Order: sequence, then C-alpha cells, then structure tokens
Amino acid sequence: MNKKNNHLEGSVLLLFLIAFSLVLFSCKNNNNKDGQPSNLSNTSLKSTSDLSPDGKLRVLAYNTFCGSMFPLDNGAPPSPGNSRQNVKNRIPNFVRLYNALKPDIMSIQEAWVHRDSTLATEAGIVRYIDEMTSGKWYSASNKVQRQLVLSKYPIKWSQKLALSLAVLIDLPDNISNEDLLMFNVHLPSSPIEGRAENAKLVVDLINKVKRGEVPEVPSNAMVLVAGDYNTLYDGHPYKILSSLDPTIGASDSYEPKLKDRRPYQLEGDNRITRGSVIFQGDSISISGRSIDHMLFSGGTLEMTNSFILNTLILDQKILDGFGLKRNDVAKDPNQPLDGEVSFDHLPVVSDFEVKN
Repeated sequence: MNKKNNHLEGSVLLLFLIAFSLVLFSCKNNNNKDGQPSNLSNTSLKSTSDLSPDGKLRVLAYNTFCGSMFPLDNGAPPSPGNSRQNVKNRIPNFVRLYNALKPDIMSIQEAWVHRDSTLATEAGIVRYIDEMTSGKWYSASNKVQRQLVLSKYPIKWSQKLALSLAVLIDLPDNISNEDLLMFNVHLPSSPIEGRAENAKLVVDLINKVKRGEVPEVPSNAMVLVAGDYNTLYDGHPYKILSSLDPTIGASDSYEPKLKDRRPYQLEGDNRITRGSVIFQGDSISISGRSIDHMLFSGGTLEMTNSFILNTLILDQKILDGFGLKRNDVAKDPNQPLDGEVSFDHLPVVSDFEVKN
C-alpha cells in the first residue's frame, strides 16, 4: 500500500514538473526584445499547410523579382531583362513553393520584367496559373509597379492607386460573410518621400471606405495591406499604414489600427524578408532587412499565424517532406550554395481564421 502511494505521489510530482516546465518554455518563447508575438514555438510548415476550407484563409505576399517566376504568354521562359536585372528562370521554383504553401490569395509584386511588357500579360499568367493548379483564378493588376492579385474567390471591384492596387474579394460564406478589401502595395525604393506619399493614398481610400464614401465597397469590409513596403517596422510609411493616419509624423507614437504578427523566418530567429544567406563551410548567416509586411484589421476573421519562408535555411527533411529544394527562393536557382546567395525577397504567408 505504501509503495503504491509513493508511486502515485511520484507520478503526480513528475506531471507537475513537466507542466511547470512547459509553462516556463512557453513564456520564454513568447517573449522577445520588441514585445511582438513570437511564432518560433508554434509555427511549422506542416502544421500550417494542412488547412481545412471552412473558416480559414491563407494569403501569400511575394515580390517575385522581375517576372522570373512566370512564363511568357507563348510558354517561353521569362525575359532576361537588362544587364542589371539578369533575370533567371525560376518557374519550377514557384511551382514547388505554391504546392508547399497552397495559398488562397496571392499578392504578387514584380510579376513582369518591366511595366511595358507585352510578351507576358495578366491574361497569360492567369491562364498559366489555372493550368498549373487545375483551378479557376480571378485577377487584377497594376502594371505601373508590376503588381498582380490572384484569388480563388471572385474579385468584385478593383482600383489602381499610383503604385498600389486595391481589390475587393468576395469570400465564400464558409470563410466569412464579410468581404476582404486587400491592397497589393509596392512602395517605391526611391525617392524615399514617395513611400510615405503612396502610403497616404492607401490610407485615404481605406478611410473613405470606412466612412461609406465608396459605394462599391462595404464600409465593414476587412482590410489587408500586403506586399513590398520597402520600409522597416519603425519606418514612416509603415506607421502611416498601421495607424490609418495620413498626418502622423515619422517620430510620432501611435495606436495601431491595422496590425501584423511580425513573423519570423520559418525555423529561424529573424524577420528578414529581403537580403541574402552567406554560406561559409558549415556556418550559415543571414543579412538583410524586414520590408515585406501584411497589416490587417477584420471583423469576423483574425490573423492567427504568419511566417516567412526561406528554403535556404530549412532542414533537409522539411524540404523533402514538402517537395521543396534548398535554392527555391534564391534569386539565381543555379548558383552554388557557397558564399553569398541572394534571395532578393522572401514569401510572406499569413493564415486567417474565424474569431472564437
């Protein structure tokens, strides 16, 4: 009897210690230097790729670099562009990335090598995506910044805003009874002042919608601003978009109206979305900046998960399990993995679910 009691007491103590350790581990992994939620402890490609269709939505934002991931309308490889662009054929890489991520909506920047491209058109890319996925996709584009929105769900309305593109997406009732107003943004790399001015154009339209001044768009539509901001989290354009205040100053504090999860690279410890990986023997380091973002505000949905996909740093078992290759995000997929390997931009993925 005493042995049984001692055994029982020991088991209870062991369970308590395990539970206490898990709490400490969770607290540790959900705290980081800037106070934003950490996704390191609960994010994996496996757990986020198998989403049921009901009440869930996945969005991909990706600057695909000068049309490098889509064929020309005649089926030929992408145009090489000029000597500075030196575009490589990354079509197979995009196919693998899509198959691993399975997004419902794609906010693509630099879908074409240049804005005046006639060899690759919106209709041609949509036709290719339809065939690649054996599905039906809806689209809208703004060729000024070579932006393309691809959606599995109908696009009811669209408007070009200088260097941005606004679309209203009719989500099915099993996901949300509210429409999604999404902005595909590609703020200019230069001049710097142009970034804030273009961010203000986006905010002005969002505020008009909320005031009921845009009859085509419901005032209660959910809002998502996804793309290449060309600015950091503390940058003025980011503050303008997050605060929905076009008058906010560069050094002003603010209460965010649109929020993101400030994601990390999957299986990594940094938030870099543009830059390169340096391979030196067995050592790997990453340099660059966090300039691609998704800011969101919604009624029925909430952003529950977000990550940056960098295949260059993933474990080989993960790559094999999802049909990916290590160089799938590399700017030149044929470059040896030795020294500095540029990825230009990385895919940013966010998942949305019905609020509890």
